[in-house]
Amino acid sequence: MKQLTFSYQTLTITLLIIMLSSCNLFGSTDSASDISPNEPTPTQDIPLPIPETSEPAVVTPQSAQQNQPTTQDLWQDVTEAQVATQPTDRLIFAEKFRLLRVDLAALDNLLAQAPLEGSAAAQSTEIILQLPLPDGTFGLFRIEETPIMAPGLATKFPEIKTYAGISISDPTATARLDRTPAGFHGMILSSSGTVYIDPFQRGDINHYMSYYQSDYINFRGKERKEDLGIPNPSYQARNLGSIAQVTGPTLRTYRLAVAATVEYTTFQSQPNPPSVVAGLTAIATTVNRVVGIFEREFAVRLELVDNNDLIVFTAEPDNLTNDNIGLMIDENQNVLDTIIGSDNYDIGHVFGLLNSSSDTGSGVAYTPSVCDNNFKAGGVTAHSIPDEGPFDVDYVAHEMGHQFGANHSYNADGTGECLTRNAATAFEPASGVTIMGYAGICDTQNLEVPNRPLGASIPYFHAVSFEEIRNYVTDPNGGSRAGCGREENTGNSPPNNVNAGPDYTIPKLTPFVLSGSANDAEIVEYSWEEFDQPTAPWTNGAVLPNTDADGQNRPIFRSFPPNINNIRIFPTLNSILDGMNQNNGEALPAINRVMQFRLTARDNVGGVAYDTMQVTVTADAGPFMVTTPNTPVIWGGSSLQNITWDVANSNLAPVNCANVNLLLSTDGGNTFPNMLVATTPNDGTETVMVPNSATNQARVKIECADNIFFDISNTNFTIEESTPPNHFNLTVSINGNGAVSQNPNQPTYPAGINITLEAVPDPGWNFVGWSGDLSGNSNPTTITMNSDKTVTATFEQSQTGCDNPLVPPGATIGFCHQVQPTDTLYSLGRQYGVDPYLISRLNQLYSPNLIYDDQSLFIPAKNERGTGPNVYIVKPGDTLASVADQCRLPISTLAKANELDPTATLTECQALIIPVRPYPPPFTGYPPSFCPPLRHYWPPPCRFCDW
Repeated sequence: MKQLTFSYQTLTITLLIIMLSSCNLFGSTDSASDISPNEPTPTQDIPLPIPETSEPAVVTPQSAQQNQPTTQDLWQDVTEAQVATQPTDRLIFAEKFRLLRVDLAALDNLLAQAPLEGSAAAQSTEIILQLPLPDGTFGLFRIEETPIMAPGLATKFPEIKTYAGISISDPTATARLDRTPAGFHGMILSSSGTVYIDPFQRGDINHYMSYYQSDYINFRGKERKEDLGIPNPSYQARNLGSIAQVTGPTLRTYRLAVAATVEYTTFQSQPNPPSVVAGLTAIATTVNRVVGIFEREFAVRLELVDNNDLIVFTAEPDNLTNDNIGLMIDENQNVLDTIIGSDNYDIGHVFGLLNSSSDTGSGVAYTPSVCDNNFKAGGVTAHSIPDEGPFDVDYVAHEMGHQFGANHSYNADGTGECLTRNAATAFEPASGVTIMGYAGICDTQNLEVPNRPLGASIPYFHAVSFEEIRNYVTDPNGGSRAGCGREENTGNSPPNNVNAGPDYTIPKLTPFVLSGSANDAEIVEYSWEEFDQPTAPWTNGAVLPNTDADGQNRPIFRSFPPNINNIRIFPTLNSILDGMNQNNGEALPAINRVMQFRLTARDNVGGVAYDTMQVTVTADAGPFMVTTPNTPVIWGGSSLQNITWDVANSNLAPVNCANVNLLLSTDGGNTFPNMLVATTPNDGTETVMVPNSATNQARVKIECADNIFFDISNTNFTIEESTPPNHFNLTVSINGNGAVSQNPNQPTYPAGINITLEAVPDPGWNFVGWSGDLSGNSNPTTITMNSDKTVTATFEQSQTGCDNPLVPPGATIGFCHQVQPTDTLYSLGRQYGVDPYLISRLNQLYSPNLIYDDQSLFIPAKNERGTGPNVYIVKPGDTLASVADQCRLPISTLAKANELDPTATLTECQALIIPVRPYPPPFTGYPPSFCPPLRHYWPPPCRFCDW
């Protein structure tokens, strides 16, 4: 983590407040047996140091004498019956939550020891805090004090402290915490969802509820927004995709001024009179949570300005029309410029309160406006209960996203509150689900957000929003203009080598899967998102608004939260298994189109990088689909079954899928560990042997072997285990060094099946042949299983043990000549330029006249060098002299033929040319008495072939 400068080096002392326990999402301390034997148990007191009053110093063992309760002792589960409650004091409700009592004094002592971010103490001290999770476990977080107030403001309000944490038990989790006069607040972001820790009721700082955002209940009705990102007329945005944007090496901090209307401050101060500290406390909680998202997403931090307390109004006039956001957006510019001063802030915002009879939330902002002196205070957020997680994410983060340059990302239009679609960035289907979308407020075009309350966005930005914001904050005419914000080196690098993979062409209406990769020192989370600008919106009244069946290139695949899985299946696997290939938010493409997909890699500490690939869809092919089995059939184990599929032109151009893989699942399609057949022709049918393993949740998957598309059978079917008597054993033995592959390879085989056997010799060995119930030397070969079979594969060592002997330069091969009626040895000698005596001698002709029609004669190479009968492979112990003696040649002749020095040392596996000896000397006539038998002059030790 680089924005939080936690050290992984050797520590002077590590303050472990509670022990690591059994692995779960964040970590657990459910039982003592889960506790490391090297750590104290949760009931043991752990000595904690007394912090210095100034900047935290390095904690030493000598200063750690005071016994303090463990973190587990800090939090005690209680029931609602144990807490005195007043219904009017409850502001936050959840279907399920965990209610706890905190030892506030002990918690304060612990938080006081958290080292200041970037300090020397942060390099040598670790404070581990357990945060209670809704499921009854605890998450382990390394925490640092991370101020979001400028030093002058922090000095005025030392009772307001903010912290950041990274999990040591879930590498995807980060936390934002605060301790203020309003109590303790926590927000945990992870790939498994968002967790909030908030006071159980107003005015009670001893009891807290831990709940998943998915369990949040909105009793005030549907969250509705009057929201508008007003284009900034003075700024020309960069084109999307014009610059590859990454984050990580640089943290950008902007001075934030947040005004609060009298009504907002009064609400936050109840039941007491309005006070600046109460208003500023609520502002700090919200800003800390927004910063937790902005730093994680694009390395941007916000810092409340020194005099922010002067714009937290407690009495009229505040010069802000609380119930009219359209007026407040410009009023706030005047208020901040007058009180704070235009040169003293980079971005301004105002929080207001809506009365209970109006919409629950609304906002407006100039897009973009940060650093623009004419518009930088142009951001408004108002809510009827501005004290809950959705207010921080769906409203404040959304409106500030506008101010940093992000437009709306949803593609719905003309329904519900979805009246402010931005065509250039409408990359999310329907209502969208990310921060700049309109989750839950587009009526018939709402996307279902699993495990999310109605109207709650997922706290991350779509790739198009990320690019807009990064374009702006790095633009010298935008968020990087002179005198605005400050930059600091983090030492963090974005994920590198982000690779979305090659482009593909697939058939229409067919599921597919994308896989990518990236490298980083931290854990990497991935998100695959469609990155297509639509040619048309989804209009009100559409039955299924996210299809492209009408010929319009709309974005049809929704965004999902980042997670550590680098693979995304389109549509989700559950949708495929449920037969929902055209569900809302994930509709398979039905027309000719080119779809862009962006893989974004995050390290969750501000490092972000991406890569883009494209999928071309052809309507001339598809849908590719399994046709058999597609009903709840019953297959016998070890039986032969026919699987069929509709090729649907996927084997033809432009898809060109020549081969497919057939796989089997035994858990309802969640995994496919069993390869039935690999790389078989994409011809629509294949007979397979069924594994003899019982299941009633079998599914078949057929995937293109070199493409991304596939299909899964529609329903579960049954495989019954069987042990029929007509199954036979195949025993394969090896004689020599080698191996035999069997396809298929299994313990027993049903009668009649053909098994393919292939002998694979080890290096330096040759396959000789089969014996037993097989004969011959065909390789590979097949055997039919109609009884128990025994087969032996025999291998023999190569003659020299040399697989690739070095052949001398210039070596040539002799050749065969088929004797014609007019041929004589003399005519052949003249024809090939070779002494006829050599032809006679090499072919063991006792008489030159003993040649006959159609006879095959070996004709030696003209230069008497060859790789056939006259090459010798050196064995261990051979010398030039021993080889020459063996072949009855002078050493000088052998050395000259091989271009060697007569004293040269030979190397095992070296190839030597054995020159053909013209002995007796060549002759011009034919005196029969000068033709002694060949074997007298060519002794057997130097024969290398059977000519």
